[in-house]
Amino acid sequence: MTTLSTARRLLGLIDRERIVLPLVIGLGVLGALLESVGLYLFVPLVQGLSGAPIRLPFPAVNAWIAGFPPDMRVGLFAGLIVVCIVAKNVLAYLCAVLWFSAQSQVVHKVQTRIFEQLVRSGADYAADSARATRISAIASESWKLGDATVAVFRTIVAVITCVIFAGLLFVISWRLTLLALAAMAIAAAILFAITRTAQKVGEDSLAALNTFGKHAWESFNALRTIRAFGRESYEIERLRRHSEDVRRGAMRQEMLWALPWRFGEVSATLIVAALILTVGRDPQGLALFVAFLAVLYRMQAPLREALSARVQMNGLQPVAAQVFSIMDETARPVLVSGSRAFAGMKDGIRLENVRFRYAEGEAEVLRGLTLDIPAGKTTAIVGPSGAGKSTLIDLLARFRDPTDGVVRVDGVDLREFDLAQWRAHMSIMSQDVFLFDASVRDNVLYGDATADDDALSHAARIARADAFIEALPEGWNTRVGDRGGRLSGGQRQRIALARAVVRNPDLFLLDEATNALDAETERAFQAALAEFSRGRTLVVVAHRLATIEAADQIVMMEAGVVIESGSFADLIGKRGRFWRLYEAQRLATAAE
Repeated sequence: MTTLSTARRLLGLIDRERIVLPLVIGLGVLGALLESVGLYLFVPLVQGLSGAPIRLPFPAVNAWIAGFPPDMRVGLFAGLIVVCIVAKNVLAYLCAVLWFSAQSQVVHKVQTRIFEQLVRSGADYAADSARATRISAIASESWKLGDATVAVFRTIVAVITCVIFAGLLFVISWRLTLLALAAMAIAAAILFAITRTAQKVGEDSLAALNTFGKHAWESFNALRTIRAFGRESYEIERLRRHSEDVRRGAMRQEMLWALPWRFGEVSATLIVAALILTVGRDPQGLALFVAFLAVLYRMQAPLREALSARVQMNGLQPVAAQVFSIMDETARPVLVSGSRAFAGMKDGIRLENVRFRYAEGEAEVLRGLTLDIPAGKTTAIVGPSGAGKSTLIDLLARFRDPTDGVVRVDGVDLREFDLAQWRAHMSIMSQDVFLFDASVRDNVLYGDATADDDALSHAARIARADAFIEALPEGWNTRVGDRGGRLSGGQRQRIALARAVVRNPDLFLLDEATNALDAETERAFQAALAEFSRGRTLVVVAHRLATIEAADQIVMMEAGVVIESGSFADLIGKRGRFWRLYEAQRLATAAE
């Protein structure tokens, strides 16, 4: 990605870009013209102060000045200079307001678009993406893109100002201008040579920041493991090293970005000193030479601005490339919602020759899976690890779409239905229950924000959660902590079940939701589930085979295909793969 393409993408994120960009350019031109006029007015001002006749290379201006009494001319020029400088600064302020408005828009759009991309995309998108990188893009890198947007505008205005100042210098003295511009070109070439490593420094800094974020994220999620193995000092030292790498990278970037200002001022001073030594050979008078020096010295600021912004843009190239790759929907496909209305399931779900792989070139997780799931019945999915059970649940929830084949609901391709309406008729629970750091009430209401207190109480009773909720310090208003950390595993599962119940779904998906529960809690959970699932379509991925004896249909999967299916009695009677797995579990349980 080049600097120009980065600038174009950044400008494309600004609201009313076709108005904002010309407006910034227009304000930059007007501001530069006003400042040029103000600086050029020093010529007649110095001539008037020295008592010399005022002679400018503009006859009309000379005639206009001649209309004023000599004793008023100095005051006139001083007043005009003040007006020009005040007007120029007003325009510069308006220009800055536009810059920072554009900056905030870019930050806002990047943050919301990446978050929306993560929330609305398929589960495979989230799986392929490092969480720490995405969080860093939202919280940190988005602001760097905002800085890059300001750098684009700074460059535009600085270049405009330099061009107008150069034109003014030619008006004053073309000989001195050629000499000054040649010296400036040499200085700029030297500076570019010094700062050409800016992009490499930016890449190293970004890599260090990503490593730091990844380690911090992993550590936050592994605190129990770190403490259990006594690795606190090791992890702290690792984080300290990563933080030091980030600090050094940021320091090198700031040093490079600051260099144009310091180098520019020194080189401009040397150029002015060299011109002063040539003043005796310049045919222009003292007043013109003073004005020339004033314009030339003032020109160093926009020149430094342009050079500094270029170095900054080079350093931010890796950040821009990473953030834009996250935002690129062609590389990270978003699930497309269908337009067909979905009011509820009548007949059931059929998977026809479904295949799925997580990435191109990887082995297929599902290999031509064909399966019928009747409506209003309980279907249990069993099999060894890696059989594709959880992937099947993701396809039913439409967290993913099949690589090949089709999932039909009542004979219609699932992808044709409105995605929000499909999920509105569905609830899902997994072994890893996620509760928000909010009240019990808020967590249950997450299933249906419109539910009233009666619906909440009913859901809690079905989930066998009402008793322990009432016993909590603040009852329904008790905060459950990060990921429900203030509750036991069984309590979290029952709140999650209440959240699913209050949603009143047609389709209920359970992905090994009881694996982490003790026997007593699991029995209570199963009783609650049996009451709730009457007349609903229930798909259960089960690890403990004894818990699915009452299922209407049991599907045995292995290596991404169905190898057996039928009722519990049928499969036990066949004495096949399911029977052997069931017997192994039964004997293991009896031996405990």
